[in-house]
Amino acid sequence: MKVKYLILSFILTIGAVCFAACSNVGFLFSCDIEDGTTVILPEYSFNVSAAYGGEECDVSVSLNGVLTAGGGSGKYTVQLERGENLIKITATRSKFSETRIYHVIYRADFEISTDIDEAAIINESISFTAGATFNDLPCALIAEIGGEELEGKEGVFTARLNEGENIISLIARYDDLTERIERRINLGKFSLNTDLSDGDRTEAEFSFRAAVAYDSEPLPIKVTLNGKEIQPDGNRFNLTLERGENKITIAAEKENIRKTYEYTVRFIDDPPTLETTLKDGKTYRGSKLGFDVTAKDGLGEKLPSGNISFSADWNESGDFAPLTSVKKVWDDSAFTSFEINFKGSEFFSYANSPFDFKVTACDGAGRETSAVYEMTYVPAENGEKTGEVVFALEGFSIGCGYFMKPCRLPVYEGVNFAATLTEIIEENGWTYSNTGTIEKGFYLSGITGLDLSGNRIPDELWELIPGRAYQSMPAPENGEKYELSEFCYAQGGGWMYSVNTVYKNYGFSNYYPQDGDVVRVQFTVALGSDLGGGGALGGSGNSSWLTDNPDYGEIMGLLADISKIIEENGGDKTVYNEVLDKITKWNISQKTMDEQISKLKSAYGI
Repeated sequence: MKVKYLILSFILTIGAVCFAACSNVGFLFSCDIEDGTTVILPEYSFNVSAAYGGEECDVSVSLNGVLTAGGGSGKYTVQLERGENLIKITATRSKFSETRIYHVIYRADFEISTDIDEAAIINESISFTAGATFNDLPCALIAEIGGEELEGKEGVFTARLNEGENIISLIARYDDLTERIERRINLGKFSLNTDLSDGDRTEAEFSFRAAVAYDSEPLPIKVTLNGKEIQPDGNRFNLTLERGENKITIAAEKENIRKTYEYTVRFIDDPPTLETTLKDGKTYRGSKLGFDVTAKDGLGEKLPSGNISFSADWNESGDFAPLTSVKKVWDDSAFTSFEINFKGSEFFSYANSPFDFKVTACDGAGRETSAVYEMTYVPAENGEKTGEVVFALEGFSIGCGYFMKPCRLPVYEGVNFAATLTEIIEENGWTYSNTGTIEKGFYLSGITGLDLSGNRIPDELWELIPGRAYQSMPAPENGEKYELSEFCYAQGGGWMYSVNTVYKNYGFSNYYPQDGDVVRVQFTVALGSDLGGGGALGGSGNSSWLTDNPDYGEIMGLLADISKIIEENGGDKTVYNEVLDKITKWNISQKTMDEQISKLKSAYGI
């Protein structure tokens, strides 16, 4: 009995040792899944392998209870469901197995917020806010209507709606993930029935009727005049206009859909005003006459060129016939330039006889203002001298005085001033650069060889152009090879010209001089504002930095005549030179001009 017991004890001991050895072998897993991780893409890949007792064993993978096939080399790719996913990995070796469970959370939550459903639709336009988040973090969002992307700023979008159904799409994007929502907006049709219209009126009191419907449904309306509500009198509204511009609005509303109609009615109690550069009683030898017209309504607003008309009384009988051959050359915010070709159309038939030429300005209310000028055209042959102009080439704004002192130049039939100017430049030994041609579009870009001694923008002018000036004295003292051209001294530098005090808004090739014209060709550093002609080179209107901007015409004529007399007959130039020194300073006063004119007349007995 004792022997049997010992044998049995030995067998049990050996079995226990063997079982313990097997248990210590166990499974060794290799897996790159991080338990509890959160991912934002549904496609999820990972690697798995397992060994038992140092030898590779079989592995099975299931996602949420469904077995998944591997892609080879222990790589698996699964399609996660939103929320928590259970990935179960089981390793098997013979009759032994072991299972590991991993939790992977797939979260891809877009949230799109917008107030589009509450936004008002005003005049077929809707503005709304919209934004989006992805997993609680801000993400990109675009808005579209009819497939066209809307511009948005700081989450605010505006869309123009059409009558009928409009589909606005809001699309959130994060990497390659997108989510879209749509809003459908149905817009009906507003219709207005009124006898109100834009325009000018000569009476302050007036009334109009107005009614608005939405898809044929009559709507209550609100009418305001300059922001103040006007109560209806039946279906009419009685108004008292203020002088000048009046804003009248008619507003109607259907739930969150609003429509506003706006009208501008001006009350003008004065007739239009009219100014021209024509002279009454003048005889013209040159066949082309350029002139300017400044026409304004009773409120001082420039009238369109189409509101200016011309007529002629050929026999000075008071019977004016409309003219259609007067050509518009240029139109800007200050005045309109026209040209008469005396050799063309009806004018030539009345050559050598005086006639009356009428300029008429008509405002929007039908009121007219006219000016009549007696003129006579005496034909000249091509190239024949037709008179003289007073001319000067100036550099007052850069401290250079006259490059060419006032003189009288002959002018000829059919010769434009581009040809005259270039001839003068070459006769003085200078050279020039230009764009365009003598015949068309001539622009004087620069002149080389001028005496620029002492050149410098005056301090009081320099202070007016900070930020736009390059330097106040760029040219060498000896400027024979220096080109005085556009953009010299300042960004607004360049050449421009005036005729009889008016800075022309067209080029030299379009100007055909007439006897008695006063022509000033000047260098500007501020697009003409430093000369009293801002606007002719692209400025605004006729802006001027000059205090008085005196007319140089009379004194230029005196200087030209005195210079010629002294040159031909001899004489003292002391006073002449003193006057030149006074009037070539930038921004002289009218008082200084008057004093120098008197001084010249007194000294030379003119």
